[in-house]
Amino acid sequence: ELCGRPYWQRLNLAFQLPTGRYDRHRAINPGSNHWSFNPHYALTWEFAEGWEASARLQYLLPGKNRDPAPPLADDYLQPGQAFHANYSVSLALDAHWRVGLSGYSLRQITDERVDGHDRPDSRERVDAIGPALMFGWGKSRLFLNAYHEYGARNRSEGSRLILRYSQVF
Repeated sequence: ELCGRPYWQRLNLAFQLPTGRYDRHRAINPGSNHWSFNPHYALTWEFAEGWEASARLQYLLPGKNRDPAPPLADDYLQPGQAFHANYSVSLALDAHWRVGLSGYSLRQITDERVDGHDRPDSRERVDAIGPALMFGWGKSRLFLNAYHEYGARNRSEGSRLILRYSQVF
């Protein structure tokens, strides 16, 4: 409990594996060709009847890609470390529907490293916010989020519509 209201939290120590096809000679790859450690702390607080606030705070420690594309590096390429978070505030309309506001933030806090040298001015950042809708039944959840990004630096900026299904086993 927090201030007499229900509060849940968890700490995950997640590893991202270098899965997916990777070809250093292709401009776009489904795989990143490096390991990452991405621990996160997640919390949900029901601060009033029917209302909840949730957040997930993450820190990304990426490994080295030792087979980078030839124009990018000779020996290795390592993305910078980053702090990223997502958050939401929502209201239960009934036993199945929730509506709210959600968003995310990303701050890369170290430069990319190329062959042992920092790549100056390579840090990414972006923020996003938008409406959120959730429909739940049994152990299933369907989430719909629309995000408008702003404040992007060293990356693209736009709008995203995300539909996600979750099933608890």
